[in-house]
Formats: sequence, C-alpha cells, structure tokens
Amino acid sequence: MRVRFPLPAPFNNMNIQKKIIEKIDQEKIPFASFAVTNEHETVLHEHYGNQLEGEDKPPSNSTIYRIASMTKPIVTFAALKCVELGLIDLDKPVHNFHSDLKDLEVGKLQDGKVIYEKANKDITLHHLLAHTSGFAYDFHDPLLAHLILEEKIAPLTDKEGKFINVPLSYHPDSRWEYGVGLDWVGVILEKLLNKNLEEICREFVFDPLGMNDTSFDPDFLGKDRLAEMHLMDNGNFIHSTGLFDDSVQSFFSGGGGILSNPSDYCKFMRIFLSDTNPLLSDSLTSLMTTNQIGDLNYSYQPTFNPVLIHGNEWFPEIKKKWGYGFLINEEDIPERRKKGSLSWSGIFNTYFWIDPQSKIAGTVMMQLSPHYDEKCKGLLEVMEKAVYEEM
Repeated sequence: MRVRFPLPAPFNNMNIQKKIIEKIDQEKIPFASFAVTNEHETVLHEHYGNQLEGEDKPPSNSTIYRIASMTKPIVTFAALKCVELGLIDLDKPVHNFHSDLKDLEVGKLQDGKVIYEKANKDITLHHLLAHTSGFAYDFHDPLLAHLILEEKIAPLTDKEGKFINVPLSYHPDSRWEYGVGLDWVGVILEKLLNKNLEEICREFVFDPLGMNDTSFDPDFLGKDRLAEMHLMDNGNFIHSTGLFDDSVQSFFSGGGGILSNPSDYCKFMRIFLSDTNPLLSDSLTSLMTTNQIGDLNYSYQPTFNPVLIHGNEWFPEIKKKWGYGFLINEEDIPERRKKGSLSWSGIFNTYFWIDPQSKIAGTVMMQLSPHYDEKCKGLLEVMEKAVYEEM
C-alpha cells in the first residue's frame, strides 16, 4: 500500500517514487518511509509497504522510527551549543566533568587474554565528538566482543547505560574508531546542565526546529506509533517482537536513543543546507561539516555480531573524513552526492545524506536487522541516484 504526499518540488517526484517503489518490491523490503528536502522545505515525503503481513498497517506520517545512531549528530549539536555558551571546552579533559573518565586504561587482546595499560593522554570533548577517543562498540571491536562473551561488560541493550563503562580499545588520537563516545557526551551534558538529555535536546534542537515527533521517550510520542521491527531470516525479513525493548529507559543514549521520522529529521538536516544557522554560530557549525580527524581516516568497520550488523565501508574507493557528527566524502560520488557531503545511518537501517553544495538532503527509514544489509543500502543508492537524475 502506498501513501503519497504531493509537495512542490524542483524535479519530477513521480519518477523518483517509481524507482524507489520498484526497488522496495524487488528486494521484498516490508516497508519504508523517505523524504527529500532542499534548504527551504521538504519537497518529497512518502511511505510505502505494510508493517505487518496480513494486516492493514501501512507506514504513515504518524509512524515513528528508532533512528539509533542518527541520534549522534543531534547530540553533537547540543554539545556544541554548550561550547558556545561557555559551559565546556572542546580541548580540556572531560574527567573534569565525570571522574569515571580519569585514568582510563587501554585494553589489548593477546592470546585470549586482555592486557591493560594506561592511556597515553586524557580524552577531551573533541576526542568524543570526533571518535578519536579510543572508545569502541562491541559489534565492531575484537576486544569488546571478547569482553561481552566473558560477561565482563554490559551489552548495548542495558537500560541503565552500563554499556558505556568499557576500557579504551585504542590510545586517544591513534585512529578513528566508532564507539560509545557520544553516550559519554550525553552523560556529561546531563551533569553540566542538571537536566536529562531529553530536556537538553528539546531546548537546543527539537523545540526551536519544530521537531514535535522526535524524542528519547517512547511514552511521550506514543508507543503505538513505533514502527514494527523485522529481522532477516533465510534471506527474507520477518516480523520480530523480541528484537528491541522499547520500555522507557532510565538512561537516555546520546549515541542512539532518539525516536523520530523522516519529516522531522529533514528539519534538522536543513540546518546544514542553509547559508546561516540561527541556532549555533557559523564557526561551531563548521566543525560538524569539516574534517576534525586530521590525517586519520574513516575506514572499513568489521562485524563481530553479524545478526545485528554487517561489516561495512562507505565508498571504499575514496578517502573519507569525520566532522563532528558526520561522515564526509572528500570526492564527488558519481550520480550521487557531491564532495563535502555529510551522512550517516542508524543500526535498524535508517540512512541520510546532506549535500550542502547541491542544497539537497534525503533520508530513508526502515526498521530492519542486520544493519548495512545490501538490500537496504541498495534502496538508499536507488533513491539518491533518482533524486540527482531529476535535479
């Protein structure tokens, strides 16, 4: 079932929709919602498919998606707002704000045993935002995957946020490594402002942008609006009720806890298409849109939990950098985004890109596992190419 929302656009929406729908049908993706925006307004917003086989439950404007790591740019934005207000410094040790970040150790896996040594420097807010702190995720990192199996660290599903209490997997500044750094940023902001992360993001991002369908709290949005989850089984996506626990958490994850939808996320993406940002200084906004990892590079991310996530590298033929919150491609991607575009994704196969040069951004949201499934990445590619073809 398809629900169409015709909006003014500088290109032929029908051709874009036709190609997206053909790909969804071809890959037997149960359902998806997608949107495209220019710097002024959302120019395409559509939903396709059915959330439950045998029932009439199509996705719609009211459907809410677990956007997981698409949370990170929003929390990054909130952190930079605190920098602008003079509440925290990018380059001073963050153990000044949380004692658990003092005297961190780096673990190394040798012959099945973990050996620890003291980190070579204190970590800063810059390290946490740039993913150069040395923190990792257990599904990408052999050390943390080992510690999970040994039950020495908590899983990412821990509702109290104990999963952030892990050793460093690498020395700070030694490599780009994706991990729990933004969860630590959320904890630091809460201590700094004496508010929870929901209140902080609502004050700095959600309310000013009119993101009324975005929250960390499923009860605030309405649990009945949450999209149905699906899991890959023998090459097909099947409905799963046990994949994710949506109960209200005592811990709001700065790395992956936000619930939203394509329309609301377009409001956030438009910040980076505009020439000026009314919510944050141009100098701090530019830290999100330019390289913040120096000579380091984003590279292939292996998997140590293939049920949850596949190994992946975006555009392996070119160099990629990381701004605060975003992957940045340093060359044009043929038929797709231009050099300097910003992007990332969420672990349940939600994706976005922001192309400041072309003044266009897009997002496609699914609720499928494992992440980086080729069918889902293929849908993003078809959508993106269709948009640029019409431009």
